[in-house]
Amino acid sequence: MKIRTLYRMSINTGLTPLHKHINEYEFHYIVRGQGVFQNGVKSHTFSNNTIFFTAPGTMHSLRFEPRCDDVFYYCSLFKPKAADKRLVSMIERKFKNGYLHIGAHNVIYFDDIRRKIFSGNTLIHRSGTHEFYSLLYEFAEGKPEVSDQKNLYIEAAIRIIQDKNTTKLDLDAISQKLGLNKSYFIRLFKKRMGVPPMQYFLRLKIESACHLLKHTRLPIYMIAKHLHFVDAFYFSRMFKKIMKVSPKIYRA
Repeated sequence: MKIRTLYRMSINTGLTPLHKHINEYEFHYIVRGQGVFQNGVKSHTFSNNTIFFTAPGTMHSLRFEPRCDDVFYYCSLFKPKAADKRLVSMIERKFKNGYLHIGAHNVIYFDDIRRKIFSGNTLIHRSGTHEFYSLLYEFAEGKPEVSDQKNLYIEAAIRIIQDKNTTKLDLDAISQKLGLNKSYFIRLFKKRMGVPPMQYFLRLKIESACHLLKHTRLPIYMIAKHLHFVDAFYFSRMFKKIMKVSPKIYRA
């Protein structure tokens, strides 16, 4: 299996136009949000914790409700290999209606897979691909999710951080809400997610900025303001630090 992309989005950009992918499956995991997903000739009204699979060559679109501000979802494009026929067959049977409702504690697994896929390390990337493959099998077989207490803390923290994507992040408030010591929370988060909470938060903002740069005509200073950066200069500096190019070049 080859995973071409796995991105996450926490901004309601309205309608994703009808489109299709020739040789790839597309996977959407709606963590939070309400709207309509068109998958071929069928339209599905969705809410939190819903997964959609779209087969190659199928026209599809995603539209969140205009007043839905609490949005977060993952999207992945992947191309199965010949040896993956059994998995593809299982997925197509399980998702014969086009969607599947899952439990509420899967965000941490997707974030972990995403981190590994974009690690830049070949072996870690391969590990992330295998985890994604394994997760698809579990969904196809209808296995229940399993989370220990530490994972539940991190899962709750991730959801809070996602909610603060366009504001400021208060680690003291998050720690207090979770009932954890701040220093312990930061260590626990970094151990599980590979980066400290503030770095995770910054990357989430930059990913949202990438989407806004590519899919809207908002001026760079407005994107910086919307994502609650101090100013456009600081935003551009942080963007280049993570993406290795300036916002202007990324948009071109």
